[in-house]
Amino acid sequence: KKIVGMVNYGLLPLDLLDCAKRKVAEFADMFTLLVCKVKLATFHKFHLDIPKEVTFLTKVSQKPLTQVQKEFLFPVLDEFNAAGVMQDILAHEVK
Repeated sequence: KKIVGMVNYGLLPLDLLDCAKRKVAEFADMFTLLVCKVKLATFHKFHLDIPKEVTFLTKVSQKPLTQVQKEFLFPVLDEFNAAGVMQDILAHEVK
């Protein structure tokens, strides 16, 4: 019940709201998983066959995040950092 109450459902018609709450309740165990519980899959190998002579653009052509996007994304990134899933690097360290 706590997970169902923590989810922000937005503006939904009552029938869809009930459906959404039932789905969240059904999969509550999935919602309670923490990022720090993610385990490294050592059995899977992923490889891109990129020729060595290929060069890529190094300029980032991306629009700045909006305030709403920042408010959502930054806490998620902080959680990833705290869990050791990723770490921040400075722009000049990017290769």
